[in-house]
Amino acid sequence: TQSEAAKDSGESPMTRSAEQAIDEAQAKLGERCERLLASSAWNKAHTTTQNGLLKRLQMIPDAGLNPMRVVAHSRLKQLGRIPRSHEGHQEDAIAAVRRCGADGGNHPKAVLLFYSHRWKRPNWSEDLGKDLPWASAERQQAMREGKRFGDPDDAARSKAKALIAYGDWLKRFRKHSSWLAYISNAADFEIFWWIDWASTDQDAPGPDMAALPAFAAACAGIVAAWSPEYASRAWCQVELLMAHAFMTLGERVFVVPDGFAGAEPQGGKWVTKETVAVSDPAAGQLTNDHDRAVIRSLTGVAERSTAFSCWRKCVKHSTESVVSCCVCNVCCCCQCCGLCALVRSRKVHPGQSTVEKVLPVGATIAPAQQAMQREEPDA
Repeated sequence: TQSEAAKDSGESPMTRSAEQAIDEAQAKLGERCERLLASSAWNKAHTTTQNGLLKRLQMIPDAGLNPMRVVAHSRLKQLGRIPRSHEGHQEDAIAAVRRCGADGGNHPKAVLLFYSHRWKRPNWSEDLGKDLPWASAERQQAMREGKRFGDPDDAARSKAKALIAYGDWLKRFRKHSSWLAYISNAADFEIFWWIDWASTDQDAPGPDMAALPAFAAACAGIVAAWSPEYASRAWCQVELLMAHAFMTLGERVFVVPDGFAGAEPQGGKWVTKETVAVSDPAAGQLTNDHDRAVIRSLTGVAERSTAFSCWRKCVKHSTESVVSCCVCNVCCCCQCCGLCALVRSRKVHPGQSTVEKVLPVGATIAPAQQAMQREEPDA
């Protein structure tokens, strides 16, 4: 899903590439996406309910954008790796949400999560068995011959293994967490990942790239392979902004530690939390500065979002289900005149808004990753 320039840095961009941003047709798709995210209908959709999530997902193709595609966590476990899009392991998000249905609280049992990361081997060619820089003549010739490039993971598939272990842990954590109440607690709920390598057509990424902000905004939360390099990139910062602006759990970033192999609670504590500022992408690092205009545009969409304004929070809590209506409007006296909604409301202020990084307590790190970490100081 990355522009070739961005691939050289391993960066996982949120939307159209630098080259495509100046293409008229691609720019029009991006504008459609931006209008969709700023629309009242989009911001009124209750993504915490199955019907609301289906409405939001349907708005994406209705706006002339590519439909969202996701990969089931169960499929990742079967494969043991992150598949490339041409393999066909992804499925339509609308079909997944309909198939899984809703729980007793009307929450969708299909939980859509956005995986935010940087590619580990952006210049790798599996066909040739080696890395080739983008600017090299050999790579240009190989691309003309139809050779494929890029791999989000290393040869040991450590990133896929960590993500699979994290998904398993997250399902266990959900059963013990009160602040994940918006996510289904049904015994048969399923996680579906949006992963660029698998969910975006890697052979013709343009249309999917234009719709990426909407894909992110349809997800319940964001799971990040966080690192200092990740946090410094403008495109990764835009992903965090979009999560904060539109995602149900966007005030939190769930972090997958490198080499994560599982975790056990300690003293009844499952996670640790760290508050960090949502950085302004205008100051973030870019491989190609031509992307700066797109960054500014998407930042503006996030800043204008009213998805989690005090009024919308009040209305959503009061109307998303019969139980919520009774509890909020009768038992809680109209949410105590909106005080609860005010506390839970959020609005994007780049560089000022804060989110919580959520990390598992008692994490077990794979032996191979431990060896790599020990070697880093000597590198």
